[in-house]
Amino acid sequence: MTKVMLFVMFFIAQIYAERNDIGGRVFERNTGKPLKNVQVFLANTYYGTTTDKQGRFVIESVPSGHYELFVSMMGYHVEKRAIEVQPDKRLQLEFNLKVKIFKGTSVSITGEVPRLWKKHLKIFSAKLLGPKHFAEKCKIVNPEILDFTIDESTGIFITTCDGALKIENRSLGYIVTYIISKFEIYANDTYSCSGDMGFKRLQARSERESKRWAENRLEAYHGSTMHFIRATVQNSLKKDGFTVWHDPHQNPLYQKHKVNVFDMLLPDAGRGLRELQFDGLLEITYKHEEDEVGLALVLEIMSAYWQGVPERKRAKLRFEHSQQKSILQCLGGGIIRIDPRGIFLNQEVVRINNYWNWERLSEWLPLEYNPLDDVAF
Repeated sequence: MTKVMLFVMFFIAQIYAERNDIGGRVFERNTGKPLKNVQVFLANTYYGTTTDKQGRFVIESVPSGHYELFVSMMGYHVEKRAIEVQPDKRLQLEFNLKVKIFKGTSVSITGEVPRLWKKHLKIFSAKLLGPKHFAEKCKIVNPEILDFTIDESTGIFITTCDGALKIENRSLGYIVTYIISKFEIYANDTYSCSGDMGFKRLQARSERESKRWAENRLEAYHGSTMHFIRATVQNSLKKDGFTVWHDPHQNPLYQKHKVNVFDMLLPDAGRGLRELQFDGLLEITYKHEEDEVGLALVLEIMSAYWQGVPERKRAKLRFEHSQQKSILQCLGGGIIRIDPRGIFLNQEVVRINNYWNWERLSEWLPLEYNPLDDVAF
């Protein structure tokens, strides 16, 4: 058991030892009427609820700290508010939702689904859920709230959503609530995605399924951005299996050099957050698991050239391309803000490529996830 894993367990236990409540009401802005069944949740956590017929909500037993709180209902603009939960204090909030004028192709879930919309849903799902095997057991519960358009001048595939998307992930054992801020697929098949999510535990159908979920969550965690961030903050990258090279010039004429990212962290940013700034890029390798998607793609491309290649060279190529290698960049000389629990907070200045680019919604974990205390649901 590594020291960092012990620290993570202690750190999360300490955070969640303090329990406080968030309450409030949600109204329609124009009429002042209370809104029922509005979703209210704290981003990247298990904490969430829905409003009653009087528009009231209570989220109980919330650990002290800073959060992004989301209020969402189909047909209304999403409300987002930064909040601070303080020890032994009940936070009381009020929201007035604005009616959303939604333009797009409506799809009836009882009528015939247009073929083109169905094709676009398949494209969107593949990008959102990812190419890894966890995506096979993920299902979008309410796809009818999605709308797809293609910009004729640029060819950009744009997805918008009237409300919060619900995804059932039976690979990891969660219902994920996902609010899309931006989702675009470009002509070269690259994409840009940003949004916020909340998590709810699924009830396992059997002990076997519960154990499989725990194993899958651990697999999703190892080598992930969450794992990397936690190991960086606790100065245990090497112990946890990470090797990091800094390439400040992105020029083959200059040599990259091995670094400890902990030494690159800026002084404490306050509120328990950390900051990271660097030139060029970081090349991050995780040695304890393979990059099965990247390896499969490389082998497919190189299959036509295998004939005549010595087995020793083949083995070397397989090993080189099987390693989990990710690229991290800080755009425009910006500063990456880090939540030590395991997320990049200002994603607009973060660019990720290679292995971490395969990490999609089917592998996302809540901030409460603790690999040493992952109980069966």
